[in-house]
Amino acid sequence: MIVVKKDKTMEKTTKKKIILTTKDIALMGVFIALIIVGGFIKIPTPLVPVTMQFFFCLLSGLLLGGIKGSLCVIIYVFMGLIGIPVFTAGGGFSYVLYPTFGYIIGFILEAFIAGSFVTFLKRKNKLKFIYVLLVCIACLTIVYIIGVNYMFLVYKLVKGAPIAMSKAWMSGCVIFLPTDISWCVVASFVSIKLIPFLSRIIKDKGAFSMKKFIAIKNKVLKNEEITKEEAMYISKAPLNVLTKAADEIRKHFVGDGFDFCSIINAKSGKCPEDCKFCAQSCHYKTNIEEYDLLDKETIIKKAQIIADNNIKRFSIVTSGRKLSDKDIDSLVDIVKELIEKFDFRICVSIGLTSKENLIKLKNAGVDRIHNNLETSEKNFKNICTTHTFEDKVNEILLAKSLGFSLCSGGIFGIGESMEDRVDMALKLRQLQAASVPINMLNPIKNTPFENNKILDKTEIQRIVAIYRFILPKAQIRLAGGRSLMEDYGYGAFLSGANSTITGNLLTTEGITIDKDKEKIMSLGFKI
Repeated sequence: MIVVKKDKTMEKTTKKKIILTTKDIALMGVFIALIIVGGFIKIPTPLVPVTMQFFFCLLSGLLLGGIKGSLCVIIYVFMGLIGIPVFTAGGGFSYVLYPTFGYIIGFILEAFIAGSFVTFLKRKNKLKFIYVLLVCIACLTIVYIIGVNYMFLVYKLVKGAPIAMSKAWMSGCVIFLPTDISWCVVASFVSIKLIPFLSRIIKDKGAFSMKKFIAIKNKVLKNEEITKEEAMYISKAPLNVLTKAADEIRKHFVGDGFDFCSIINAKSGKCPEDCKFCAQSCHYKTNIEEYDLLDKETIIKKAQIIADNNIKRFSIVTSGRKLSDKDIDSLVDIVKELIEKFDFRICVSIGLTSKENLIKLKNAGVDRIHNNLETSEKNFKNICTTHTFEDKVNEILLAKSLGFSLCSGGIFGIGESMEDRVDMALKLRQLQAASVPINMLNPIKNTPFENNKILDKTEIQRIVAIYRFILPKAQIRLAGGRSLMEDYGYGAFLSGANSTITGNLLTTEGITIDKDKEKIMSLGFKI
């Protein structure tokens, strides 16, 4: 049964239904037309002309998927059988007795097999040219096996001419086969290039299936990792369904415990990096307070307030690409006293530093390194040009190799797509981030993102819930931008988040510790 559905509507579907959006139907119409035209495009060769029919049948499966691609070929065949002049050698049901009708049947299988395999590769994030080419050649083999045997059957029943069979083999192997292998190469290359483009065009993947959503949720609850395709699917779920499931996952894996962290902006401004969201970059005139690394007494004084509020994790954040060796030595001294005086768990955010300096901090008692990925690798160049996504990943891997736990997340509302958000979460899962800060952009005047729209609370709840599905055991931590939300982000704590930064942040106001504690406990969490 086929259900044709208008875009941007949601329906429940059963396992037996194939969902086609209006965009799907339009694309299928294009490919049906290409298959018809391909049959009439004749490329001259020494023996017989070669058409492009095989190429477009194969491409329909690769780009539209197995079911939709094969359906294009089936519709094409049906049109020819009822007499519409789409076949080069005539039409009507008598065409079934035409020797090359077997190849047409093979085209249906080719589109289905090739499309289904590509869908599998996308689901496993292993879509590579060589894999697609191999399956195309395998499909070509199937087409020839079916086509040649069908020819043999027709000639035997109708003509009984072995010579004609020999000619069929000769024309197929000598002329069609090398050309069709070339079509396999071209189709594989074209599909690799066009699949991401078509994925962006077809954003509506069909009616929302609660059954499929529950299956994905249960997969997470069984401690299995979801795929990118599944993450993108749940991102379209109704908000109440998504957040309720994320909260269930949170309770299952991390319970009702809640983790508070407080930070100090220990070195402010004068940063040579050009991150477009950041008030501390020297590239933008934001009129923030600028100062070098704070002295020990100032940091101890702030830490005392945190300790008096029974907050056990304290994070020291510094601006700039990296700290000097002198500043690292000062920081080591400060960390030792903080641990001795307050028994804190210490996290530091110090940019890109050396192995030697990381070892110094590890020996001083620092247990966690903070280094935000900020966004997806694909989108990173749009927010920063003075260092790369790879620079960050390499620093994170270095820190993890030395035994540090990882705090890494990103900033949202910087023009990223949902795919960018999912890609970053998948990378954080790969890096085994223990704590994942969710920062909402606070547009700062005179920065490139000063006019960006502030995300509303429902969008933030959706982000948090998706991250809980992808990172079920992590501390999903609300960080910058909470004060911009009408509910201060408390709705996100029922959407999968289980930790936050409390108190003032780097260059913006935060929420008071007492207010945070009171509200968090009212939501059923245990501090």
